[in-house]
Amino acid sequence: MRRISLENLKTGMQLFQPVYDESHKVLLNRGVKLNESYIKHFKDLGFSSIYVTDKFLSDVKYDTLISDDNMYEAVKHLNLSYKHINKLVRDFKDKPSAQILDNLRSGKFKKAFAQTNIYNSTNRIADKIIDDVITCSYHNGVNSLKTPGNYQYYHTIDTIITAILIAKNSKLNRKQILELVVGLFFYDVGKIFIPEKVLEKKGKLNEEEFEKVKVHPDLGYELLHEVFPIMSTHLAYQHHERQDGTGYPRGIKGLNTIKRTDGGSHILLFGEIAGVADAYDALISDRPHRKAVPHDEAIEEMKSGSYSHFNQEVLNKLLNLTPVYPVGSSFKVMSGGKYKDCKGVVVNVSEEDLNLPILRLLYDSNGRKIKPIDINMRKKPDLQIKLINE
Repeated sequence: MRRISLENLKTGMQLFQPVYDESHKVLLNRGVKLNESYIKHFKDLGFSSIYVTDKFLSDVKYDTLISDDNMYEAVKHLNLSYKHINKLVRDFKDKPSAQILDNLRSGKFKKAFAQTNIYNSTNRIADKIIDDVITCSYHNGVNSLKTPGNYQYYHTIDTIITAILIAKNSKLNRKQILELVVGLFFYDVGKIFIPEKVLEKKGKLNEEEFEKVKVHPDLGYELLHEVFPIMSTHLAYQHHERQDGTGYPRGIKGLNTIKRTDGGSHILLFGEIAGVADAYDALISDRPHRKAVPHDEAIEEMKSGSYSHFNQEVLNKLLNLTPVYPVGSSFKVMSGGKYKDCKGVVVNVSEEDLNLPILRLLYDSNGRKIKPIDINMRKKPDLQIKLINE
């Protein structure tokens, strides 16, 4: 198994795992051989990479962190919930922010939102996902294949998976983790009020566009807070706040610790976990305005924001349970004697040392295929690699 970019796909390659549409319905199943028509369809849908089998990597496996049934149910729930919410706000979603807030605060809207039963359904599905993920000892660093059409749903679920593992390793109890996950299902719901042309803009937002984006935490909080538990709704409110007070919407500061001793005016732990999990998955995912960053670069970028942007203790929990080089990733040897400039794929990650995986060299320094060579990085301390898109 390896992850490969669409540019490098060739007819005859076999899918390692199913490819899904935005409703998590199977487009093509595992084992299907690709032809030109299939590859074109993937490009039209916006996929940038998929997982394929490889005869030199037949022993490479990875376990999904939630079951396919629960993934399907979660995507379906998000899809239907957003349709319900969009229907409720369609008459005022394009109004100025002040008018949107007035409508969200109205008794009429609160009653209609409560009658959708979205909270109870979310609670039930959240419980199932927690059951799947809570038994995992570490994050395998593999995220969902995202397209412009399914990004929000799969990004939400991948963020939830990461947040559960951080929460578990931060010693949160089951009730707290459930409230966290329930809130994470809709922590970005305020984005439904941001014009699509702004959300999907390629390149930097101008000041006016960024102001539209900055109000979405307030709108998301107002939409949720009388139906969802108060701690859950603060995820929508605080996931863009920063430890140094430069975030939004309120510019409050964080404590850079997990343990809390008072109820002062600082970012809540739930908001800090959401901020770390959200940023991590956004970096390693393709988005409308930015391609995915290789996992090792994403980790370094997260580290650069430690203490100033991200709660350093929360971030350390993520770093301690996530491999820098996920299974199935392509790499290039940057230094290591005779192997310099050779390329290959990460084939195994050990729980004992997540950042020193087993590598399989497949190409020499000139790009020619070679007989596969397995290297255990634990036994080659001088070997340095960099992840690449293949």
